[in-house]
Amino acid sequence: MSTATNKDTSTTANAAAKAHEAIDRAAVHAERAEEGIRTKAGEMDEQMRAQYAKARAKGEEVCDGVSTYVRKHPVASLGMAFGAGVVLSALLRKH
Repeated sequence: MSTATNKDTSTTANAAAKAHEAIDRAAVHAERAEEGIRTKAGEMDEQMRAQYAKARAKGEEVCDGVSTYVRKHPVASLGMAFGAGVVLSALLRKH
């Protein structure tokens, strides 16, 4: 009976050791994947911030251009705003 118990113990210990090795390998792969994901997320964050800065600068440029045009041509600006309002209200009324 002692031999069977030792054999069972060594089989259990062997299985446990292999399970630990598999878990350790999985942990290494998970760490690498996490590192890759964090790196890519950081790169994407930088890209999004750069795009936001470009869009904001372009928006400010357009607003400045519109403001300049309105100051130079106030009557024409009122006429365009009125015309746009008429067209928009006609479109919204039909739907």
